[in-house]
Amino acid sequence: MSSTLLAVTGLSPAIVTETVWALAHENTRTLPGRVIFLTTAVGALKIQEQLFTPLPALGGVSAWQALRTALGAGPGELIAEPPRLIGRADPATGILTPLADIITPQDNETAASFLLEQVRGIVENPDTPLIASIAGGRKTMGALLHAAVSLIGRETDRLTHVLVTPPYETLPGFFFSGQPGGFLLDRDGIPHDPAAATVALADVPFVPLRNRFADLSEMPGSFSGLVEKYSRTIRQDAARPAELVIDHWQRTLTIDGTALKLPQKMLTIVHFLVEA
Repeated sequence: MSSTLLAVTGLSPAIVTETVWALAHENTRTLPGRVIFLTTAVGALKIQEQLFTPLPALGGVSAWQALRTALGAGPGELIAEPPRLIGRADPATGILTPLADIITPQDNETAASFLLEQVRGIVENPDTPLIASIAGGRKTMGALLHAAVSLIGRETDRLTHVLVTPPYETLPGFFFSGQPGGFLLDRDGIPHDPAAATVALADVPFVPLRNRFADLSEMPGSFSGLVEKYSRTIRQDAARPAELVIDHWQRTLTIDGTALKLPQKMLTIVHFLVEA
């Protein structure tokens, strides 16, 4: 079963190569089939320059090619799609224009609905596990992706952040541990061996709220609409009294259809408290 890596990125797209490297070196090796970059217009330029352009420092291949070679990726593994750009339609021209950055509340609302749709496109396929990386881009992008996965993600999906030991997390030209090309120089001219870097993933917990809803297709398409629907339903759940049935003969307490076997004394106490 081939997974899909969905990553928000900004000015440092190396977080994606670092994430892939970490996935491949977990106890259970994972190489995603597809890798999808979610970014702005400026971020897409950085991805092209830093990951997809041949670099002399890496022996004349791109960072992405070097990563695939180092990990022994097969023909259907680590297939990087062209970056998907967060954009907003211009009502005057009718043209969708990619955002250069995410700064205003309107930008955030646009990004939220965009990220939700990208997650939805993956989780609707039961055969495609999702790995969502919140390590890149502005903090709001990571927060919105976390929210999108919480809203419609499944228990089988993952939300991750990548951890890189210093100074490699800020070292120019670092893409993954053991990359070709020899030592890298920091801003003070001190050399560092990429093989000495430790790259690992931290799983970020999330609550799959979609379990409260039977059909994903019934959920609103916009981020704000989905949040409002969830909030309204949860308020209704809180206001609705639980259905409780006490059966002394079978010695069971049934709450909203879930039966619990209890000792007779405990059942009697519960009955007394309910009546009180």
